[in-house]
Amino acid sequence: MSFNLKIFILGMTVFFFAATVPRNAMSSDDQATKLTYLTEDFKPYNYQEYGQAKGLAVELLILVWKEMGVQVLPIEFTPWPRAYEMIQKQPNTVLFSMVKTTEREPLFKWVGPIAQSRTLLVAREDTPINMRSIEDAKGLTVGVVRDYMSAIILERHKDIVTIDTLSSVDLCIKKLSSRRLDLISIEENTFNLAMQKKHISQKKFKTAWVLNNTLSYYAFSKDVDDATIARFQKAFDAIIKTPEYTRLVGHYLK
Repeated sequence: MSFNLKIFILGMTVFFFAATVPRNAMSSDDQATKLTYLTEDFKPYNYQEYGQAKGLAVELLILVWKEMGVQVLPIEFTPWPRAYEMIQKQPNTVLFSMVKTTEREPLFKWVGPIAQSRTLLVAREDTPINMRSIEDAKGLTVGVVRDYMSAIILERHKDIVTIDTLSSVDLCIKKLSSRRLDLISIEENTFNLAMQKKHISQKKFKTAWVLNNTLSYYAFSKDVDDATIARFQKAFDAIIKTPEYTRLVGHYLK
């Protein structure tokens, strides 16, 4: 083989390698690879199944990484109260999916929105609770999961209702079913999936009131630089215009 041919083959090999390895993944200075990504089990947005991370927000994040030229990175599943504390104290941290509320907005930087959701007040079907306003819940006891968005929203009405702060969605549903709560405050899709998982008929419950229509996001700790946030948002905006995003929404929020 001639010397010139060897040089040509070597050059083509280097070109092919550079073309197939994501540009940003080749740099150890990529800020996106230095972030800690936290989430929780919160179907259908983020959850684990047979040890695999799944959900709308998880798959969407993977597509965003790909658009940015970043390899798939580790995602840590952590109980929400601990994860929520971590993102406020630990630098270079991302927590998803998080609903942006007035109270939370100044605490973090945001990329999204991932999806729209409704926060409901749910009652047993056999109760006489019929609400025309939040004032109709006066004197009732409402169960919420600690630090969930539904708890933050309900806190605005603590002068009207008695709030029972609990550790999980399952415990909220259990106490509502056993008549130890009048209502629970919960995100609609999460409630529907919890009913499916427990094989409980949704006919046993009713929506007493819609507390809020909200949007969920990826929340970044305040120390993450604005250029990184803008880069994530640009990649996110590109992905949500694709048929793949439509497919994911149809699959997870059907």
